[in-house]
Amino acid sequence: MKSLDAKRIALVGLFAALLTGGQLALAALPNIEVVTLFIILFSLTFGFNLSILGVLAFCLIEASVFGFHSWVIAYFIYWPTLTFIVSLLNRLGYKKNIVYIITGVVMTALFGFLTSLVDTLFAYSSAGVGFFRLFFAIYIRGVWFYVTHIVSNAFFLSIAFPVLRLVLIKVKAAYFS
Repeated sequence: MKSLDAKRIALVGLFAALLTGGQLALAALPNIEVVTLFIILFSLTFGFNLSILGVLAFCLIEASVFGFHSWVIAYFIYWPTLTFIVSLLNRLGYKKNIVYIITGVVMTALFGFLTSLVDTLFAYSSAGVGFFRLFFAIYIRGVWFYVTHIVSNAFFLSIAFPVLRLVLIKVKAAYFS
């Protein structure tokens, strides 16, 4: 990884702030977020090395603002995984917007599975029921939140991703050529 010069350090901070601000701006709307959109855009445009630093900073900020709960573990698994997958697809030569829109929607669907799994692991020892039965109950309890999450991300990615991708490409060319 190249050394982090002042521009790159500022970019990582800006990215973490954008993720945090975007998440907080929509916090009143359950499971509607722009974090997925921003992480995909940033990972695609600036690559894994810078993106992962911003993503990890975002996860730490979230934990420090809202406290440590089971979702913090899911964040530290999910967001870096999304960053890695998008960066890998880009390195493999995938350039079409639809690839990243589909990736975002599929990963959003997996987020519901992951958070249910983490919640199940936290509750399993004291629940007194079988693991899969508990997982199923936790997953079904959140299904409407997951559907909202998937639909809203499909909307944001379909509408905003193509436009914002072009903007970020221009910003990168102007400041990081």
